[in-house]
Amino acid sequence: MLLRPTVLLLVSQLALAGCERSQAEKLAFQHAEEQYRINAEESAKYQRSKAGEDAKENGAATNGEKE
Repeated sequence: MLLRPTVLLLVSQLALAGCERSQAEKLAFQHAEEQYRINAEESAKYQRSKAGEDAKENGAATNGEKE
């Protein structure tokens, strides 16, 4: 009777230990996170520059100048 819970515990521990990521997977995940951060920064920078260009165009149009 004691054997069944022990085997279940052993199998559970082995299953959980086998779920750890390999070194290659860890590196790929780290690279993906870094690339996501870089893309987010570049996107924010682009949006700010685009908003600045739109503001300049709107300012020129309201001053009676043609685009």
